Amino acid sequence: MEHKRLVRFVVMAMVFATSCADYTGFLEKYGYLPKGGSNRGDDRSPEDINTAIRQFQLFAGLEVTGIFDKETQAKMKESRCGVKDVINDETPPGMPANLRQRSDRWPKLNLTWTVKQFSKTSTMSVNRQLFAIREGFRRWEEVSALRFRELPHPTTQKADIELSFETFEHGDRDPFDGKGNTLAHAYGPGDGKTHFDDDEEWTEGVDRGTNLEYVATHEIGHALGLYHMPGIDPVMAPYVSRYKPNFKLHRYDIIEIQRRYGQPKVVLASSTVLAFCGAVYETINAALRIDKKADYIFVDRKKVISGFSGRKTLVSRMFRGGPNSVDAAAFSQMTNTIYLFKSQKVWAFTMTSPDRFVRKTGFPKEIKNSKIKKPEAAIRVNDKNGMENILLIKDGYMYVWIPYHDKLAPGIGLAVNELFARIPKHLDAAISEENVVNFIAKNKFYTSKPISRITSKRSIPIQRLLKCTR
Repeated sequence: MEHKRLVRFVVMAMVFATSCADYTGFLEKYGYLPKGGSNRGDDRSPEDINTAIRQFQLFAGLEVTGIFDKETQAKMKESRCGVKDVINDETPPGMPANLRQRSDRWPKLNLTWTVKQFSKTSTMSVNRQLFAIREGFRRWEEVSALRFRELPHPTTQKADIELSFETFEHGDRDPFDGKGNTLAHAYGPGDGKTHFDDDEEWTEGVDRGTNLEYVATHEIGHALGLYHMPGIDPVMAPYVSRYKPNFKLHRYDIIEIQRRYGQPKVVLASSTVLAFCGAVYETINAALRIDKKADYIFVDRKKVISGFSGRKTLVSRMFRGGPNSVDAAAFSQMTNTIYLFKSQKVWAFTMTSPDRFVRKTGFPKEIKNSKIKKPEAAIRVNDKNGMENILLIKDGYMYVWIPYHDKLAPGIGLAVNELFARIPKHLDAAISEENVVNFIAKNKFYTSKPISRITSKRSIPIQRLLKCTR
Protein backbone atom coordinates (compact mmCIF):
# COMPACT_ATOMS: atom_id res chain seq x y z
CA MET A 1 0.00 0.00 0.00
CA GLU A 2 2.81 2.38 0.93
CA HIS A 3 4.56 1.52 -2.32
CA LYS A 4 1.43 2.38 -4.36
CA ARG A 5 1.06 5.71 -2.52
CA LEU A 6 4.68 6.55 -3.23
CA VAL A 7 4.30 5.73 -6.93
CA ARG A 8 1.14 7.84 -7.10
CA PHE A 9 2.90 10.74 -5.40
CA VAL A 10 5.84 10.53 -7.82
CA VAL A 11 3.51 10.41 -10.87
CA MET A 12 1.52 13.41 -9.63
CA ALA A 13 4.72 15.27 -8.92
CA MET A 14 5.99 14.58 -12.45
CA VAL A 15 2.75 15.86 -13.95
CA PHE A 16 2.92 18.90 -11.68
CA ALA A 17 6.52 19.59 -12.66
CA THR A 18 5.67 19.26 -16.35
CA SER A 19 2.80 21.74 -16.03
CA CYS A 20 5.21 24.15 -14.36
CA ALA A 21 7.90 23.78 -17.02
CA ASP A 22 6.82 26.90 -18.88
CA TYR A 23 7.16 28.97 -15.69
CA THR A 24 10.49 27.74 -14.36
CA GLY A 25 12.12 30.35 -16.57
CA PHE A 26 10.17 32.99 -14.67
CA LEU A 27 11.17 31.49 -11.33
CA GLU A 28 14.81 31.43 -12.45
CA LYS A 29 14.71 35.02 -13.73
CA TYR A 30 13.51 36.39 -10.43
CA GLY A 31 15.78 34.27 -8.24
CA TYR A 32 13.37 31.64 -6.90
CA LEU A 33 15.23 28.80 -8.65
CA PRO A 34 18.90 28.48 -9.57
CA LYS A 35 19.70 28.31 -13.26
CA GLY A 36 18.93 24.89 -14.69
CA GLY A 37 19.47 22.97 -17.91
CA SER A 38 17.58 23.19 -21.18
CA ASN A 39 14.83 20.79 -20.04
CA ARG A 40 13.82 22.89 -17.12
CA GLY A 41 10.82 20.81 -16.14
CA ASP A 42 12.93 17.64 -15.97
CA ASP A 43 15.80 18.74 -13.69
CA ARG A 44 13.72 20.09 -10.82
CA SER A 45 12.58 18.09 -7.85
CA PRO A 46 8.94 18.56 -6.80
CA GLU A 47 10.19 19.91 -3.48
CA ASP A 48 12.31 22.58 -5.23
CA ILE A 49 9.39 23.76 -7.35
CA ASN A 50 6.99 23.67 -4.42
CA THR A 51 9.37 25.79 -2.32
CA ALA A 52 9.92 28.25 -5.18
CA ILE A 53 6.18 28.66 -5.77
CA ARG A 54 5.51 29.19 -2.09
CA GLN A 55 8.21 31.83 -1.93
CA PHE A 56 6.83 33.56 -5.03
CA GLN A 57 3.31 33.51 -3.61
CA LEU A 58 4.62 35.16 -0.45
CA PHE A 59 6.29 37.95 -2.42
CA ALA A 60 3.27 38.41 -4.68
CA GLY A 61 0.82 38.73 -1.81
CA LEU A 62 -1.05 35.55 -2.75
CA GLU A 63 -2.27 32.77 -0.50
CA VAL A 64 0.81 30.65 0.19
CA THR A 65 -0.14 27.09 -0.83
CA GLY A 66 2.73 25.87 -2.98
CA ILE A 67 0.11 24.91 -5.58
CA PHE A 68 0.56 26.15 -9.12
CA ASP A 69 -3.01 27.42 -9.38
CA LYS A 70 -4.68 29.87 -11.77
CA GLU A 71 -4.09 32.84 -9.46
CA THR A 72 -0.37 32.09 -9.35
CA GLN A 73 -0.15 31.70 -13.12
CA ALA A 74 -2.08 34.93 -13.68
CA LYS A 75 0.16 36.84 -11.27
CA MET A 76 3.28 35.74 -13.13
CA LYS A 77 1.88 37.37 -16.27
CA GLU A 78 1.22 40.75 -14.66
CA SER A 79 3.42 43.81 -15.22
CA ARG A 80 6.17 44.22 -12.65
CA CYS A 81 9.67 45.47 -11.87
CA GLY A 82 12.49 43.63 -13.63
CA VAL A 83 14.67 43.31 -10.51
CA LYS A 84 15.07 39.89 -8.88
CA ASP A 85 13.01 39.14 -5.80
CA VAL A 86 15.50 36.66 -4.36
CA ILE A 87 19.19 37.52 -4.48
CA ASN A 88 21.59 34.59 -4.80
CA ASP A 89 25.30 34.10 -5.36
CA GLU A 90 25.03 33.00 -8.99
CA THR A 91 23.78 36.33 -10.33
CA PRO A 92 26.20 37.11 -13.18
CA PRO A 93 28.05 40.40 -13.53
CA GLY A 94 26.25 42.90 -15.73
CA MET A 95 22.74 41.97 -14.67
CA PRO A 96 20.47 44.94 -13.90
CA ALA A 97 19.46 46.40 -10.57
CA ASN A 98 21.11 45.88 -7.25
CA LEU A 99 22.14 42.29 -7.81
CA ARG A 100 25.93 42.60 -7.97
CA GLN A 101 26.28 45.96 -6.24
CA ARG A 102 29.26 46.79 -4.09
CA SER A 103 27.01 47.73 -1.20
CA ASP A 104 23.35 48.10 -0.37
CA ARG A 105 23.90 51.78 0.44
CA TRP A 106 25.71 54.79 -0.97
CA PRO A 107 28.70 55.90 1.13
CA LYS A 108 27.34 59.48 1.23
CA LEU A 109 24.07 61.22 2.01
CA ASN A 110 24.14 63.94 -0.66
CA LEU A 111 23.35 62.47 -4.08
CA THR A 112 22.84 63.99 -7.53
CA TRP A 113 20.46 62.86 -10.27
CA THR A 114 19.51 63.67 -13.83
CA VAL A 115 17.31 62.38 -16.64
CA LYS A 116 19.47 61.41 -19.62
CA GLN A 117 16.55 60.62 -21.93
CA PHE A 118 12.86 61.42 -21.54
CA SER A 119 10.01 59.30 -22.85
CA LYS A 120 9.45 59.64 -26.59
CA THR A 121 6.10 57.84 -26.54
CA SER A 122 4.28 59.15 -23.47
CA THR A 123 1.57 61.79 -23.72
CA MET A 124 3.08 63.32 -20.58
CA SER A 125 5.08 66.49 -21.22
CA VAL A 126 8.72 66.66 -20.19
CA ASN A 127 7.71 68.90 -17.32
CA ARG A 128 5.14 66.38 -16.04
CA GLN A 129 7.64 63.53 -16.36
CA LEU A 130 10.10 65.55 -14.31
CA PHE A 131 7.47 66.26 -11.69
CA ALA A 132 6.68 62.56 -11.30
CA ILE A 133 10.36 61.71 -10.91
CA ARG A 134 10.96 64.57 -8.47
CA GLU A 135 8.10 63.30 -6.36
CA GLY A 136 9.82 59.91 -6.20
CA PHE A 137 13.00 61.45 -4.84
CA ARG A 138 10.99 63.66 -2.46
CA ARG A 139 9.34 60.66 -0.82
CA TRP A 140 12.65 59.00 0.06
CA GLU A 141 14.23 62.29 1.15
CA GLU A 142 11.42 63.19 3.53
CA VAL A 143 11.85 60.00 5.59
CA SER A 144 15.64 59.70 5.64
CA ALA A 145 18.85 61.69 6.07
CA LEU A 146 19.38 61.65 2.29
CA ARG A 147 19.49 64.89 0.30
CA PHE A 148 19.11 64.94 -3.50
CA ARG A 149 20.28 67.60 -5.93
CA GLU A 150 18.82 67.74 -9.40
CA LEU A 151 21.26 68.44 -12.24
CA PRO A 152 20.26 69.97 -15.60
CA HIS A 153 18.74 67.69 -18.26
CA PRO A 154 20.88 66.75 -20.05
CA THR A 155 24.21 67.44 -18.37
CA THR A 156 27.85 66.65 -19.01
CA GLN A 157 28.35 66.24 -15.26
CA LYS A 158 28.26 62.67 -13.95
CA ALA A 159 25.23 62.19 -11.72
CA ASP A 160 25.01 59.51 -9.05
CA ILE A 161 21.61 58.38 -10.32
CA GLU A 162 20.89 58.62 -14.06
CA LEU A 163 17.37 57.91 -15.30
CA SER A 164 16.35 57.22 -18.89
CA PHE A 165 13.55 55.75 -20.99
CA GLU A 166 14.68 52.87 -23.20
CA THR A 167 13.27 50.09 -25.40
CA PHE A 168 14.30 46.47 -25.96
CA GLU A 169 18.11 46.03 -25.98
CA HIS A 170 19.67 49.16 -24.50
CA GLY A 171 23.20 48.18 -23.52
CA ASP A 172 22.86 46.62 -20.07
CA ARG A 173 22.39 42.94 -21.03
CA ASP A 174 18.80 42.97 -19.82
CA PRO A 175 16.55 44.02 -22.74
CA PHE A 176 13.01 45.22 -22.24
CA ASP A 177 10.18 43.16 -23.70
CA GLY A 178 7.72 45.64 -25.19
CA LYS A 179 4.47 46.67 -23.54
CA GLY A 180 3.58 44.73 -20.40
CA ASN A 181 5.60 42.34 -18.25
CA THR A 182 8.83 44.18 -17.30
CA LEU A 183 8.18 47.87 -16.65
CA ALA A 184 11.57 49.10 -15.43
CA HIS A 185 14.75 48.13 -13.62
CA ALA A 186 17.53 49.88 -11.75
CA TYR A 187 21.11 49.42 -10.66
CA GLY A 188 22.02 49.88 -7.02
CA PRO A 189 24.55 52.05 -5.19
CA GLY A 190 27.83 52.55 -7.01
CA ASP A 191 26.05 52.62 -10.37
CA GLY A 192 22.59 54.14 -10.03
CA LYS A 193 21.38 53.70 -13.61
CA THR A 194 17.58 53.54 -13.70
CA HIS A 195 15.72 52.49 -16.86
CA PHE A 196 12.03 52.69 -17.79
CA ASP A 197 10.52 50.72 -20.68
CA ASP A 198 9.36 53.36 -23.17
CA ASP A 199 6.91 50.93 -24.75
CA GLU A 200 4.71 51.23 -21.65
CA GLU A 201 1.83 53.69 -21.42
CA TRP A 202 3.24 56.05 -18.81
CA THR A 203 0.55 58.18 -17.18
CA GLU A 204 -0.07 60.48 -14.26
CA GLY A 205 -3.17 61.08 -12.16
CA VAL A 206 -5.43 58.65 -14.04
CA ASP A 207 -6.56 55.06 -13.42
CA ARG A 208 -5.13 53.67 -16.66
CA GLY A 209 -1.72 52.89 -18.07
CA THR A 210 1.24 52.73 -15.68
CA ASN A 211 1.67 55.46 -13.09
CA LEU A 212 5.13 56.94 -13.62
CA GLU A 213 5.33 58.52 -10.18
CA TYR A 214 4.75 55.18 -8.44
CA VAL A 215 7.22 53.23 -10.60
CA ALA A 216 9.82 56.01 -10.32
CA THR A 217 9.55 55.92 -6.53
CA HIS A 218 10.01 52.14 -6.59
CA GLU A 219 13.01 52.17 -8.96
CA ILE A 220 14.70 55.01 -7.09
CA GLY A 221 14.38 52.77 -4.04
CA HIS A 222 16.44 50.14 -5.88
CA ALA A 223 19.00 52.78 -6.90
CA LEU A 224 19.33 53.59 -3.20
CA GLY A 225 19.98 49.95 -2.32
CA LEU A 226 16.55 48.64 -1.34
CA TYR A 227 15.41 45.14 -2.33
CA HIS A 228 11.95 43.82 -3.08
CA MET A 229 9.64 43.28 -0.13
CA PRO A 230 6.94 40.62 0.21
CA GLY A 231 3.25 41.50 -0.05
CA ILE A 232 1.31 44.15 -1.90
CA ASP A 233 1.42 47.13 0.47
CA PRO A 234 5.07 48.30 0.40
CA VAL A 235 6.10 50.50 -2.52
CA MET A 236 9.08 48.14 -2.82
CA ALA A 237 6.82 45.15 -3.53
CA PRO A 238 7.66 43.69 -6.97
CA TYR A 239 4.25 44.34 -8.53
CA VAL A 240 2.71 47.73 -9.23
CA SER A 241 -0.42 48.27 -7.16
CA ARG A 242 -3.55 49.88 -8.53
CA TYR A 243 -3.41 53.64 -8.97
CA LYS A 244 -3.54 55.43 -5.62
CA PRO A 245 -3.65 59.24 -5.64
CA ASN A 246 -1.18 60.72 -3.15
CA PHE A 247 0.21 57.31 -2.20
CA LYS A 248 2.67 57.10 0.68
CA LEU A 249 5.64 54.94 1.55
CA HIS A 250 4.75 51.92 3.68
CA ARG A 251 6.32 51.62 7.14
CA TYR A 252 8.46 48.73 5.85
CA ASP A 253 9.81 50.99 3.08
CA ILE A 254 10.65 53.62 5.70
CA ILE A 255 12.30 51.11 8.03
CA GLU A 256 14.60 49.87 5.25
CA ILE A 257 15.63 53.30 3.96
CA GLN A 258 16.33 54.51 7.51
CA ARG A 259 18.29 51.34 8.28
CA ARG A 260 20.67 52.32 5.48
CA TYR A 261 20.76 56.10 5.77
CA GLY A 262 19.29 57.09 9.11
CA GLN A 263 16.34 59.26 10.04
CA PRO A 264 15.86 62.85 8.87
CA LYS A 265 18.13 65.14 10.84
CA VAL A 266 15.74 68.10 10.64
CA VAL A 267 12.42 68.75 8.97
CA LEU A 268 13.24 70.74 5.85
CA ALA A 269 11.46 71.62 2.68
CA SER A 270 12.41 69.12 0.00
CA SER A 271 15.54 70.08 -1.90
CA THR A 272 14.44 68.02 -4.88
CA VAL A 273 11.66 70.40 -5.93
CA LEU A 274 14.11 72.89 -7.40
CA ALA A 275 13.15 73.12 -11.03
CA PHE A 276 10.40 74.66 -13.11
CA CYS A 277 9.63 73.98 -16.75
CA GLY A 278 12.90 72.02 -17.00
CA ALA A 279 15.07 74.84 -15.58
CA VAL A 280 16.86 74.35 -12.27
CA TYR A 281 16.92 76.98 -9.53
CA GLU A 282 17.97 77.27 -5.88
CA THR A 283 15.69 79.90 -4.33
CA ILE A 284 12.46 81.57 -5.44
CA ASN A 285 12.07 85.31 -4.91
CA ALA A 286 8.82 86.22 -6.67
CA ALA A 287 6.20 84.76 -8.99
CA LEU A 288 3.29 85.79 -11.18
CA ARG A 289 0.67 84.11 -13.36
CA ILE A 290 -0.22 85.80 -16.63
CA ASP A 291 -3.83 85.58 -17.82
CA LYS A 292 -4.30 82.10 -16.24
CA LYS A 293 -1.96 80.59 -18.86
CA ALA A 294 1.58 80.30 -17.52
CA ASP A 295 3.81 81.41 -14.68
CA TYR A 296 7.00 83.42 -14.52
CA ILE A 297 9.12 82.77 -11.44
CA PHE A 298 11.97 84.99 -10.34
CA VAL A 299 14.78 82.94 -8.86
CA ASP A 300 18.31 83.16 -7.51
CA ARG A 301 17.98 86.96 -7.11
CA LYS A 302 18.72 87.93 -10.73
CA LYS A 303 17.14 85.21 -12.89
CA VAL A 304 13.66 84.55 -14.25
CA ILE A 305 12.18 81.31 -15.66
CA SER A 306 9.42 81.46 -18.28
CA GLY A 307 6.46 79.09 -18.01
CA PHE A 308 5.86 79.55 -21.74
CA SER A 309 9.27 78.45 -23.00
CA GLY A 310 11.23 77.07 -20.05
CA ARG A 311 13.83 79.75 -20.79
CA LYS A 312 15.93 80.86 -17.83
CA THR A 313 17.65 84.21 -18.22
CA LEU A 314 18.55 87.44 -16.44
CA VAL A 315 15.59 89.53 -15.28
CA SER A 316 17.16 92.60 -16.90
CA ARG A 317 17.41 90.76 -20.21
CA MET A 318 13.78 89.59 -20.37
CA PHE A 319 12.33 92.80 -18.89
CA ARG A 320 14.34 95.45 -20.75
CA GLY A 321 14.57 98.65 -18.78
CA GLY A 322 13.46 96.86 -15.62
CA PRO A 323 15.19 96.01 -12.35
CA ASN A 324 18.13 93.62 -12.01
CA SER A 325 16.25 91.60 -9.39
CA VAL A 326 12.65 91.38 -8.13
CA ASP A 327 11.23 91.27 -4.59
CA ALA A 328 7.57 90.77 -5.58
CA ALA A 329 5.51 90.57 -8.78
CA ALA A 330 1.86 90.59 -9.82
CA PHE A 331 -0.29 90.66 -12.95
CA SER A 332 -3.32 92.93 -13.23
CA GLN A 333 -6.07 91.44 -15.38
CA MET A 334 -7.94 94.73 -15.35
CA THR A 335 -5.12 96.77 -16.88
CA ASN A 336 -3.27 93.86 -18.55
CA THR A 337 -0.12 95.02 -16.76
CA ILE A 338 2.76 93.21 -15.08
CA TYR A 339 4.13 94.94 -12.00
CA LEU A 340 7.64 94.24 -10.72
CA PHE A 341 8.47 95.54 -7.25
CA LYS A 342 11.99 96.03 -5.94
CA SER A 343 12.88 97.85 -2.75
CA GLN A 344 10.68 101.00 -2.90
CA LYS A 345 10.24 101.12 -6.67
CA VAL A 346 7.78 99.57 -9.12
CA TRP A 347 8.12 98.87 -12.85
CA ALA A 348 5.16 98.20 -15.16
CA PHE A 349 5.25 96.13 -18.37
CA THR A 350 2.84 94.87 -21.02
CA MET A 351 3.41 91.53 -22.77
CA THR A 352 3.35 91.72 -26.57
CA SER A 353 3.98 87.97 -26.96
CA PRO A 354 5.36 85.18 -24.73
CA ASP A 355 8.70 86.31 -23.25
CA ARG A 356 8.46 89.74 -24.91
CA PHE A 357 7.70 92.70 -22.66
CA VAL A 358 7.51 96.47 -23.17
CA ARG A 359 7.94 98.88 -20.28
CA LYS A 360 5.09 101.33 -19.78
CA THR A 361 5.85 105.02 -19.90
CA GLY A 362 6.20 106.81 -16.60
CA PHE A 363 7.93 103.89 -14.89
CA PRO A 364 9.69 103.11 -12.66
CA LYS A 365 7.80 104.91 -9.91
CA GLU A 366 8.77 105.53 -6.33
CA ILE A 367 6.64 103.94 -3.58
CA LYS A 368 6.61 106.52 -0.84
CA ASN A 369 6.08 104.28 2.15
CA SER A 370 9.16 103.10 4.00
CA LYS A 371 7.21 100.31 5.72
CA ILE A 372 7.01 98.27 2.53
CA LYS A 373 10.60 98.44 1.44
CA LYS A 374 11.40 95.07 -0.19
CA PRO A 375 7.88 93.53 -0.12
CA GLU A 376 7.72 89.76 0.46
CA ALA A 377 4.89 89.10 -1.99
CA ALA A 378 2.27 90.81 -4.18
CA ILE A 379 -1.23 89.39 -4.67
CA ARG A 380 -4.24 90.34 -6.78
CA VAL A 381 -7.67 90.47 -5.09
CA ASN A 382 -11.05 92.06 -5.81
CA ASP A 383 -12.82 94.18 -3.24
CA LYS A 384 -16.51 93.83 -2.35
CA ASN A 385 -17.42 96.03 -5.32
CA GLY A 386 -15.47 93.83 -7.73
CA MET A 387 -12.66 96.34 -8.19
CA GLU A 388 -9.21 94.83 -8.56
CA ASN A 389 -6.41 95.75 -6.18
CA ILE A 390 -2.87 94.50 -5.68
CA LEU A 391 -1.81 93.93 -2.08
CA LEU A 392 1.85 94.25 -1.12
CA ILE A 393 2.75 92.12 1.91
CA LYS A 394 5.49 93.02 4.34
CA ASP A 395 6.04 91.94 7.96
CA GLY A 396 2.48 90.73 8.46
CA TYR A 397 0.77 93.78 6.94
CA MET A 398 -0.79 94.49 3.54
CA TYR A 399 -0.65 97.74 1.57
CA VAL A 400 -2.89 98.46 -1.44
CA TRP A 401 -1.50 99.25 -4.89
CA ILE A 402 -4.28 100.56 -7.13
CA PRO A 403 -3.67 99.39 -10.76
CA TYR A 404 -6.02 101.85 -12.48
CA HIS A 405 -4.30 104.78 -10.73
CA ASP A 406 -0.83 103.22 -10.66
CA LYS A 407 -0.26 104.42 -7.14
CA LEU A 408 -0.23 103.27 -3.53
CA ALA A 409 -3.42 103.89 -1.53
CA PRO A 410 -2.98 105.96 1.62
CA GLY A 411 -3.17 104.25 4.99
CA ILE A 412 -1.15 102.41 7.61
CA GLY A 413 -1.79 98.93 6.22
CA LEU A 414 -4.09 96.06 7.10
CA ALA A 415 -3.00 93.02 9.11
CA VAL A 416 -2.63 89.98 6.84
CA ASN A 417 -4.61 87.77 9.20
CA GLU A 418 -7.66 89.98 8.68
CA LEU A 419 -8.04 88.39 5.24
CA PHE A 420 -5.84 85.29 5.35
CA ALA A 421 -5.63 82.92 8.30
CA ARG A 422 -2.67 80.67 9.16
CA ILE A 423 -0.37 81.61 6.28
CA PRO A 424 3.42 81.31 6.80
CA LYS A 425 4.99 84.12 8.78
CA HIS A 426 7.68 84.69 6.15
CA LEU A 427 6.78 84.47 2.45
CA ASP A 428 8.91 83.97 -0.66
CA ALA A 429 6.22 84.75 -3.24
CA ALA A 430 2.53 84.36 -4.08
CA ILE A 431 0.42 83.47 -7.11
CA SER A 432 -3.15 84.75 -7.46
CA GLU A 433 -5.95 82.78 -9.07
CA GLU A 434 -9.69 83.36 -9.31
CA ASN A 435 -10.87 83.93 -5.71
CA VAL A 436 -7.82 82.06 -4.42
CA VAL A 437 -4.32 83.10 -3.39
CA ASN A 438 -1.42 80.65 -3.20
CA PHE A 439 1.26 81.68 -0.71
CA ILE A 440 4.73 80.26 -1.39
CA ALA A 441 7.30 79.56 1.32
CA LYS A 442 10.31 77.21 1.16
CA ASN A 443 9.23 75.58 -2.12
CA LYS A 444 5.81 74.71 -0.70
CA PHE A 445 2.54 76.55 -1.08
CA TYR A 446 -0.61 77.15 0.96
CA THR A 447 -3.94 77.89 -0.70
CA SER A 448 -6.12 80.54 0.91
CA LYS A 449 -9.56 82.03 0.13
CA PRO A 450 -9.70 85.65 1.28
CA ILE A 451 -13.49 85.84 1.58
CA SER A 452 -13.89 82.77 3.80
CA ARG A 453 -10.45 83.15 5.44
CA ILE A 454 -9.87 79.42 4.94
CA THR A 455 -6.25 78.37 4.37
CA SER A 456 -5.11 74.85 3.59
CA LYS A 457 -3.63 73.24 6.69
CA ARG A 458 -1.02 71.25 4.81
CA SER A 459 1.73 72.60 2.62
CA ILE A 460 1.93 71.25 -0.94
CA PRO A 461 5.04 70.96 -3.17
CA ILE A 462 5.25 74.04 -5.35
CA GLN A 463 5.43 71.99 -8.56
CA ARG A 464 1.74 71.15 -8.12
CA LEU A 465 1.01 74.87 -8.43
CA LEU A 466 3.29 76.19 -11.15
CA LYS A 467 2.04 76.24 -14.73
CA CYS A 468 4.31 75.39 -17.63
CA THR A 469 2.95 75.28 -21.20
CA ARG A 470 6.12 74.04 -22.84
